[in-house]
Amino acid sequence: HYEEGKKKWFKQDCLKISAVGHPHKQKNYPNLINAVEILKNEKKINCQVIIAGEGSEKNKIEAMIDEKNLNNEITLVGSITNPISLIEESDLLVLSSSYEGFGMVIVEALSVGKTVVSTDCHSGPSEIIRDNEFGYLCKVDNSLDLAEKIVFAKENKIDPEKLINRSKEFSLDRIGSLYEEMLATIN
Repeated sequence: HYEEGKKKWFKQDCLKISAVGHPHKQKNYPNLINAVEILKNEKKINCQVIIAGEGSEKNKIEAMIDEKNLNNEITLVGSITNPISLIEESDLLVLSSSYEGFGMVIVEALSVGKTVVSTDCHSGPSEIIRDNEFGYLCKVDNSLDLAEKIVFAKENKIDPEKLINRSKEFSLDRIGSLYEEMLATIN
C-alpha cells in the first residue's frame, strides 16, 4: 500500500509520472493511457504512472488499463491528502485534459521544481507554462503527441529553480486577478 510522505509511490529505475485530478471525462485519462501504451510498446520507455483522485470514470479507466495490459505501468491510488508528496517524487506531472480551469496542480508542480507536460487545452495550462518555457504542451486528445512530449520532457528537463520562481508569480493576488479577467470574458 502507498504511504503518503514516505517516498514509496514509485518503483525505482523508471520514468516516474504523476497525474493528479479526479477521473472525470474532462481529465481525459484514456488519452494518457494510450500515450503510456505508445511509450511502452513503441518508444520502449520503462515508466510508471500514478493517477491520484476519485471520480466517475474510475471503473472505465481501470478496465482500459486491464484491456491494454498496462497494470505494471499505471496505478490508480484514489484520493490522497497530500498530492505534493506524489508530485515531489515524480519526474514529471502530466495533464491529459480535454479542458481545464486554472490548473492549480500545475502551479503546485512548478512550486516543487517539477517539469509539466500538459495538453494545450482551453484555459490555464498555456497561460501558466508557456510551451517550452516552464513546461511542454501537446495537442488535445492526441496520444502520440502526448507520448512524444513526455519523451522530450524526459530528455529536456527544465531548471527546477526557474520553475519554482515561475510558481511564485501565481500568488493568491495574481490568481484572483486572473479569475477576474476570466469572469470578465464570460459577461
